Amino acid sequence: MALLSVLVWLVSAAMDLVVPQVLQRVIDEGIVAGDRSRLVGLSLLAAALIVLRGAALFGARFCQRWYQAGISRQLRNEVYDKLQRLPYAYYDRVDSGDVITLAISDTRTVQGFTGYGVMEAVRTVGIYVVIVTGMVIASAQLTLMALIVLALMVAVATVYGRVVRPMWLAYRSQQAQLTRVLTENLNGIRVVKAFATEEREIEAFGAESELMRERALAPIRLRARAMPLMLLLTGIGSLVVIWAGGLLAIEGSISIGVLLAFYYYFTRLIQPSRRLGFIVQQVARTAVSADRVFGLLDEPVGIESPPGAVKQTRVKGRVDYEGVDIAFNRRRVVSSVSAKIATSDVIGIVGPTGSGKTSLLNLIPRYYDAAGGSVRVDGQDVRSFDLQSLRSAVSIVPQDPFLFSDTVRNNIAYGNPDASLDDVIAAAKDAQAYEFILGMPEGFETVIGERGVGLSGGQRQRLTIARALLRESAILILDDATSSVDTETERRIQDALRRRAGGRTTFIVSQRISSVEHADEILVVDDGCVADRGAHAELLSRPGFYRDLYDLQVRQAEEARADLAAAEAADA
Repeated sequence: MALLSVLVWLVSAAMDLVVPQVLQRVIDEGIVAGDRSRLVGLSLLAAALIVLRGAALFGARFCQRWYQAGISRQLRNEVYDKLQRLPYAYYDRVDSGDVITLAISDTRTVQGFTGYGVMEAVRTVGIYVVIVTGMVIASAQLTLMALIVLALMVAVATVYGRVVRPMWLAYRSQQAQLTRVLTENLNGIRVVKAFATEEREIEAFGAESELMRERALAPIRLRARAMPLMLLLTGIGSLVVIWAGGLLAIEGSISIGVLLAFYYYFTRLIQPSRRLGFIVQQVARTAVSADRVFGLLDEPVGIESPPGAVKQTRVKGRVDYEGVDIAFNRRRVVSSVSAKIATSDVIGIVGPTGSGKTSLLNLIPRYYDAAGGSVRVDGQDVRSFDLQSLRSAVSIVPQDPFLFSDTVRNNIAYGNPDASLDDVIAAAKDAQAYEFILGMPEGFETVIGERGVGLSGGQRQRLTIARALLRESAILILDDATSSVDTETERRIQDALRRRAGGRTTFIVSQRISSVEHADEILVVDDGCVADRGAHAELLSRPGFYRDLYDLQVRQAEEARADLAAAEAADA
């Protein structure tokens, strides 16, 4: 379609070259020679050529828009596909505002230029070539004079493009910063209101918005200075053509028809000359956006299926850590961890905040790769798995439960969209979510807001647990998954997990002793290594982090019971 648009435009450009030649003959052979028949015939020919030129322009525009729509769809899909495939590490090092700006604003800018912008640039350059060719045919002397003015115009446009590009780069960077501030504020709106810092946030956003306005005005001010200069040069060129052409006509070197044809050619350069500054600015703006968009598309995926990886149809769930090291930004957070977890084992993991518990579990579905050593599932290095089949074998309930703006049913069935309603209900019951779901306006068909707004933290956690249970994967990871539910609800969820185990290997990360005390084995992770391991009773038999945590929680529970008893006695 792009080629067709260019071909149709070439027809229009040919008319730009031919029409002035016909008008020259209308004047010289019709009007000046006093030949009525030639005047009528040539005038009709000129009119037909003008109509053909208009039709060709319409066809070129239509083909251009069609091509642009296709390019837009393809680029949007490629960017979204890339964002889906990039690893966790990419999102750890970029701002969400920058990603949103790139995916929307930068992509839109590149889309617009690849369609309309490229065609306009080609068309403008083509018009210059065609018109200058016609000018040379009409009068080489006048063309030399006009080219001096054209050379000045090109010089102005070149300098303008060199200066405006960094201005657009600064504007895009500030736009990303403003988007980041807005996104961060919306995600943390409850914290903002809890600390009554609305006015401070408004001032901060206003300052960023004002800076964006200033950076947006910089290229506008530059264009406001450059465009009058371009128009001035165009006007000077017109005066030169009329003055020099008039002298040549008086001398008899050229005819009046040639002068009119040349002036027609030169005036056809006025509009492209006006667009030249805009096109240069658009090229500079698009170059900035293109650097960012194609930088994203060229970003190495890093974690992907190896060539020839075989999809595993059945994973049993045995997990082996062999001398595993983990590093983030060249800082080692886990060192030389080894552990063997048998199929269907329930493994508890406890440890101080930031000790590396979640990092170890993130290696199983290959959210990250180990910096040293290996992680094996069923004896096979996870790096040799087909990534899709590996992650299909792992269900995770993350620390921060995430829900989509969709129905309750679809949120629970997200990992298993073909699940029946009965299966969804069974998973909800096991996750202790069934009762509060029935209390919602439309039950399982209730649409919940973005990120589960309107639901309590415990309700969101129970829905994400139901989602993980419904998937029935070989490996289940509960990463502090019941931190927001009460102990009685937690106990019922644990009972359901034991009933649904069915050979599933389960990892439970928690700071609650009650969450891990029934595990087959408990790993105590501290300072990036496995500091201790064993069953609940075994770990209580020796001093260490686990026993200290147990003593603290038992003491807190006893104090709570004593306070409750005292309150009841006072009421009596």
